[in-house]
Amino acid sequence: MSALTGLVEGPDHADAFVADRIADGADHLKIFIEDGTVASRPMPTMSEETVVALVAAAHARGLRTAAHTWTRNATRQAIACGVDILAHPPSDVPCDQDLIEAAAAAGSIVVATLTPLAGMSPHAPEFELAQDPRLRPYADPEWLASLDRIRAIEPGRRMGPLAVHTSHAADASVRMFRLGVPILAGTDGTGGDHPTTHGISYHGELGLLVEAGLTPAEALTAATAAPADAFGLHDRGRIAPGLRADLLLVDGDPVNDITALRGITTIWRGGVPVDRSARIPTQELV
Repeated sequence: MSALTGLVEGPDHADAFVADRIADGADHLKIFIEDGTVASRPMPTMSEETVVALVAAAHARGLRTAAHTWTRNATRQAIACGVDILAHPPSDVPCDQDLIEAAAAAGSIVVATLTPLAGMSPHAPEFELAQDPRLRPYADPEWLASLDRIRAIEPGRRMGPLAVHTSHAADASVRMFRLGVPILAGTDGTGGDHPTTHGISYHGELGLLVEAGLTPAEALTAATAAPADAFGLHDRGRIAPGLRADLLLVDGDPVNDITALRGITTIWRGGVPVDRSARIPTQELV
């Protein structure tokens, strides 16, 4: 491992690298596998031996592993190397059935992240979400002010150009899910010249999961129990005696209409009511 950069240089350095990340406070390890081809910017990648060593070192210390996998090749490598979580489904081309079945056989978990891909289209969900009176009063004012500027950017250049497609990601995610692969809802919280943001975009992600074929109840699981299980957070993610009281009370029935989740009336975090208008320090969001 390079003392100057803190980058892992090969399989022999994986154990020390993971130990240093734990000392930094890491509770999981994400590995970037992509070779840059979807962005037309080829870049060097780690060898499979290094990825395998990183995964083994993380697992030996009780850490879950995730890998950035936007392409079929990266997805195959992540599965072959024993990575736990696919952070993005393959989105470069329609996914072949063999790869879908390999993800299921390996016990993989997939984070769908449809929102950042949809954000590179003329119909980014954030433009509609920002106008919803149930959400707009609680949106970040700086983010709201940025939307007109972002809308004027050619959609394909908001985070690219990238040769990835929402339809391919949605199809792969749902096909994996139907074979038993847990889906997690995630947004990337992209920012910059892209409309996706933390918080409000999560409503867009859940809507896109339902459009892709999940029931509203399945989408809700992707936002609650499934992430808790995936990251070993066994004290939360469900409503049950003895678990953390992290709760939303909404006006409506999101099991029948996922957009009802936008009508939040009360929030409890660890059993304590939360003032939605107050900013919570980042270090307290655990």
